[in-house]
Amino acid sequence: MKKTLFLALLLLSASVNAQSQLFEINAGMGIDLNTTPSLNDYINTGFATSSDERPSINTNVEFYGEVGRQVTDHFQLGVEYALTVASYNTFNDKAGGRYDLSYTMHMPSLMAYYVINGSGYKFKFGGGAGYRIASLDETLAVYPSAVNYKSTGVGFLLKADGSTSLGGNLYANIQGILRLDFLGAPEHNNIKLSYSTFSNEDVNLNSFSAGLRLGLTYMF
Repeated sequence: MKKTLFLALLLLSASVNAQSQLFEINAGMGIDLNTTPSLNDYINTGFATSSDERPSINTNVEFYGEVGRQVTDHFQLGVEYALTVASYNTFNDKAGGRYDLSYTMHMPSLMAYYVINGSGYKFKFGGGAGYRIASLDETLAVYPSAVNYKSTGVGFLLKADGSTSLGGNLYANIQGILRLDFLGAPEHNNIKLSYSTFSNEDVNLNSFSAGLRLGLTYMF
């Protein structure tokens, strides 16, 4: 009986110790190459001149954080939150003076990974999906303050993630991502952002992004 109890306690202790090494938290920032065709058309058609058009591919700054738990030797689940910011501004006769537009997108995602563990390193390859929330501020020359528009949708994310030990439980982290987001027309007081007052075609914030991230990972 004592031997059985001892073995049970030993197995429980081993299980707790193993589980204590299965969690990780990472955070950092990155740069995205991003394309938003509908938004680009809206800006270039209505406000930009040939000399200051918004390019088809833009560089956005992104911040990210994730909490993950390794379920088996080669499978991990995680919850990621990322925030991206972008802006455009110009001053010309076509816009009637100064024109400013900026937006932020909140991107929580549920993630699943295939994991490769080694001595002092860890690789993860996987993907996920989640809800998207965008907030867009537009300032026209004829109005003194910005008008805020909101948009929601869904997004999909693919990721390759590598971590290498810096000592103890701290790791340097690098990630490569591909992301596809589908968001509806931004709205303000139930009025959708459209190409013109007389247009029935709404602007959307659908986008495709490819990015590189750098950060830190803490495993415990």
